[in-house]
Amino acid sequence: MDLSTTVRVISSLAFVLILLVIFLFYLRKMKGIGLSKNTGGIKILEQTYLDATKRLVLVEAKNRVSLISISGDRIDHLWTIEKLQVNEIENSNP
Repeated sequence: MDLSTTVRVISSLAFVLILLVIFLFYLRKMKGIGLSKNTGGIKILEQTYLDATKRLVLVEAKNRVSLISISGDRIDHLWTIEKLQVNEIENSNP
């Protein structure tokens, strides 16, 4: 390969990499804007991964806090408590 071919290959690679970075930046921006319409009705308070496919998620919705288990394609409800009761429990512990 002569020098002009090498320069052309390197410049083409740089151009493709720049396009990839721009695309990833655009994709990251659009993920927050268009795909998720969060109205504030449901909040994920905490989540803990038990292993690669299982996790526990603490969710708040409509003044209730719920603990759910997510495993692959299965979601199980473990318990729900009123938000007012959570505040009372937090205030009673020193």
